Amino acid sequence: MNLTKIFQLLPHPVLILAPDAPVFTITAANTAYLTFAGADAEQIRGKGFFEIFTQCADEMELLQKALADKKSYQCQIQSKDKASPSIKHFDVTGTVVLDDDGSVNCIIRSLTDITEKNTIQQNAFVTHGRLEEASMLMGQVQEMANFGNWRWDIVNNVVSWSDTLYNIYGLDRTSFKATFEGYQELLHPDDKHRVYQCITAVLQTGNDVVFEERIIRPDGEVRYLRSWGRVQTDKAGNPVRMIGACLEITESKLAESTLNNERQNYINAIEQQNRQLQEIAWMQSHGVRAPLVRIMGLVELLRHYESYEIDQPELLANILSSATELDDIIKDVSTKTEKLLVVKA
Repeated sequence: MNLTKIFQLLPHPVLILAPDAPVFTITAANTAYLTFAGADAEQIRGKGFFEIFTQCADEMELLQKALADKKSYQCQIQSKDKASPSIKHFDVTGTVVLDDDGSVNCIIRSLTDITEKNTIQQNAFVTHGRLEEASMLMGQVQEMANFGNWRWDIVNNVVSWSDTLYNIYGLDRTSFKATFEGYQELLHPDDKHRVYQCITAVLQTGNDVVFEERIIRPDGEVRYLRSWGRVQTDKAGNPVRMIGACLEITESKLAESTLNNERQNYINAIEQQNRQLQEIAWMQSHGVRAPLVRIMGLVELLRHYESYEIDQPELLANILSSATELDDIIKDVSTKTEKLLVVKA
C-alpha cells in the first residue's frame, strides 16, 4: 500500500500545505478532510488555505511562526459540522516537515475532534460545581439546625464527622481523631452502657436505630443529642460500615425539664393547699365544736340550776375560757384562709 492511499485512509482530517507564506497553498487533502469541509478535492487543491478557510484567519501568525522557526504548532478551533447544525471543537496540529537539507518541505495540518471530550469536561465541571454547591448548602443547613452526620468504617475503625458535628461536640478536627472508642469516652457516664447496647443491637440485627444520648464537651458542658444509625453490610451480611446523624436537642430538653419542674411545683402547691384546706375543715368540724359544746353546756347549767346550787364565778370563768379558745380557733382559721387566698391570687 503506497503512502497516498495511507494518507487517504487516515481517520482524522489532514491537509498538506506548501511553505509559500502567506498563501500556504493546499497541495493535498485526505478523504476525512474533504468530508469535514463538505468539498471536492478539485475545489480546494491548488488554492490558498486562507482563501478557502477564511474563518481560520487567526491561524496565519501561527503558520508563519512555524515556518520561520521550523517548529510545529498547536491550537484549537470551532467549526460548524457540515452534516449537522452542531458546533464542533477541534485540536489543530501543524507539523513542519523538513527536507534533508533542513528546508521546510511542507506543513501537515491535522484536526482531532475533541467535542465529546470538551462536553465531558464541561459536564464534569458543572457536576463538580453543583456538588460543591450542594455540599455548601448541606453544611449551612446542618449548622443552622445543629444537625451533624457521621460515618463509621467498622473494618478499619475510622469515624468521619461533619464540621457541624465537631462543633456540637466542641472539638477540633485537627486535634481529635474520631474512633468508636473515642466517641464512647465523650458520652455521659450514665448513658455509656445504654448507647453501647443500642449500637451492638444494630450490628447484630441490621435494624435502624434511634436513641437519645448525652455528651460531655471538653469544657464540661453537657449536651443532649437525638441520634440515628443505619448499618451497611457486605455480600456475606457482615457489617462493614455504619452511617448516621445527630440532632442537638439540648435547648428543647432543658425547656422540657424546666416545664416539668414548673408542673411539679404547681402540683406540690396544689397538694399543700389541699392539706391546708383539710386542716381548716378539721378545725371547723372538730376544733370549733369542742369549745362551742362546752359553752352550750355551761349555759344550760345557768338556765336550769339556782344560783345557790352552782358556783357561778367558776361557771362564768369556764364559759369565758371556752369562748376565748373558740375565738383563737376562729382567728387561726381566718389567718390560714387568708394565706390560701393570697397563694391563689
